Amino acid sequence: MAFFVLLLVVLLPNQRLVYSVANVAVYPSIVAAGQGQSFVVNITISSVNRLYGWEFKLNWTSSYLDAVSVSEGPFLKTGDRNTFFTNRISNTEGHLIVDCTLLGTIPGVTGEGFLASITFLVKTVGQCLLDLYEVSLLDDSLDPQSIPCETSGGYWSSVGSGHDVAVTDVKPSKTVIGQGFCAFINVTVLNFGEYSETFNTTTAANDTVIHADSVTLASGFNAILSFVWNVSSFPIGVYVVESFAEPVSGETITSNNAYVFGQVSVAKRGDISSNIPNSPDGRVDMKDVAAVARPFGMHYGNALWNGNADITGVTLGLPDGIIDMRDISLVARNFGT
Repeated sequence: MAFFVLLLVVLLPNQRLVYSVANVAVYPSIVAAGQGQSFVVNITISSVNRLYGWEFKLNWTSSYLDAVSVSEGPFLKTGDRNTFFTNRISNTEGHLIVDCTLLGTIPGVTGEGFLASITFLVKTVGQCLLDLYEVSLLDDSLDPQSIPCETSGGYWSSVGSGHDVAVTDVKPSKTVIGQGFCAFINVTVLNFGEYSETFNTTTAANDTVIHADSVTLASGFNAILSFVWNVSSFPIGVYVVESFAEPVSGETITSNNAYVFGQVSVAKRGDISSNIPNSPDGRVDMKDVAAVARPFGMHYGNALWNGNADITGVTLGLPDGIIDMRDISLVARNFGT
């Protein structure tokens, strides 16, 4: 009884509005431009509600590109609203930060559109990531945690890059996986080169291959390879997850063939919390109860969603999409171990 009384206390509803996850991305995601040429990328937003202000940071390799200018997009100005827009560029570091906010006591903007446009100059032949990160979105309540978002960066390569395949992203659905359960992993691969390519990819946890695949991509295209990682045969411990694209014939640039996600832990069932990221503390206790109870009832995409708390959730390669009593019960069954 005490356990469920405590659970009810933890599950008292939060009064702030809970939004679905917005998407902020570099568009186009793949750009080809040669030495001495300029190109423009836009920062887009979609699935956002009541946006009042935003900030983002973008990194690139400074030896290849210079950012020439940044201009405000029309999204926040919808309906003749007034805005304050500012940006700071450091071409020495290959970094910029951009901020924009509405002015006055007015409602935020809902929908999709362009936040900003960035013009780059290509200094020399090469390729690099346009890394979009630390995106902050505020609704008209000015709550700094009001609007969650997912981000997608971009890539630039110089014209005439020959044969060049790459792994550009690795995303597991969980960073803590209970023994006997699964996570799904999305691996994004891209063909930077001028020719259609067929190549093999492998994903490993430490030195153990957990998935291998073959993919065919036309020039400039990417693909997301999705698979399930069943950790039943993996002992408790911390694993470094990375994916590797086997170089194709004639490929000379191989620095982007490997992508390291980082640490994922295989843990005792119900042990999902710790003060150390991705490293459970080895005990199933009230921290784990709270970690599951806090997002209880949340579906995938909600602001409070926590993939680690969806302990039981992989069905046909997808999360079951809800943190429910199956997850709470699993923690309770192992409580105190």
